[in-house]
Amino acid sequence: MITSNKTFATMCLFAMATVPFIFPTSNARADLTLTSGASTSGFTLSTFANGFIPEGGTGGVGPIGIAFPTTGGVLVASRPGNIQLFATDSDGQNAALVPVQQTEGEHNAVGLAVLDGTVYMTEQDSGEVVALTNNGHFDHVVASGLNFATGIVADPTHNQLFVSPIGLSNIVSLSPTGTYSTFENIAADGLSVSNDGSTLYAAVYTRILGFNTTSGAQVFDSGLIG
Repeated sequence: MITSNKTFATMCLFAMATVPFIFPTSNARADLTLTSGASTSGFTLSTFANGFIPEGGTGGVGPIGIAFPTTGGVLVASRPGNIQLFATDSDGQNAALVPVQQTEGEHNAVGLAVLDGTVYMTEQDSGEVVALTNNGHFDHVVASGLNFATGIVADPTHNQLFVSPIGLSNIVSLSPTGTYSTFENIAADGLSVSNDGSTLYAAVYTRILGFNTTSGAQVFDSGLIG
């Protein structure tokens, strides 16, 4: 979950070219369904934008990464390698009308995260984490050798990033200077950090696992998710 002035959820959408936002508000409309627990907590679904170009042109994987630059707007990364900057977070936008800021090549615009004002992005094919400008242009390579780098999340409490390079079957902790080390020897996809920075949550096949960000000890297991 990414938190800014509102609470948003980032989702990997397969065979779908729509980015949904999850709000603790009203006026929901989307093709996904909230769990009963989320509804009870006051969350609703609404469609932020559609019309993205999916992987391969048709079908396949749609938009994946989403981030909120400190200068405003919404950055979205999609599997064809496109990075787009939406001027606002208003619902009902058409991605086809939003210019592509940068094209990194297929599979090279994946996860997005913001740490201390800098936007970071994972690139699967190149095995790199790169820094972007706030308007979505490439700035520099932060780290390489992270085979199939996919999930990424900022941990501002400890001034670090967590990255899931799926090909290495582990999760690494990455500093803004580019040094990294193995945090957990487990294959994960999407990542999220609790608001207090104490727990890293990871999507691991059919469940969500949580790990203490200091000790690495497992502290949460969602159980089987169908």
